[in-house]
Amino acid sequence: MLTILLGFLAGIGTDFIWAKYVKCIANHHAFAAANWSIAIHLCSLVATVLLIDKAYMAIIAYLIGGYIGTYFAVRLGKIKNDVS
Repeated sequence: MLTILLGFLAGIGTDFIWAKYVKCIANHHAFAAANWSIAIHLCSLVATVLLIDKAYMAIIAYLIGGYIGTYFAVRLGKIKNDVS
């Protein structure tokens, strides 16, 4: 169960971080983009370990988490832009 939760959280984290990373690149914020890239690699390593351990349910949770992470990153970005 912990492995599935870890996969889910890694999926949310990876996609949320990717969205922030892309935004930093688009805005030419090199230092922030470099920091986000470290977090991307960290989440990707967690996913890789899950795959190596053949924790297939955790990989499915990772994919669902990725979907949710991207959704919230874009949604929160839109809300922030609407308020500005």
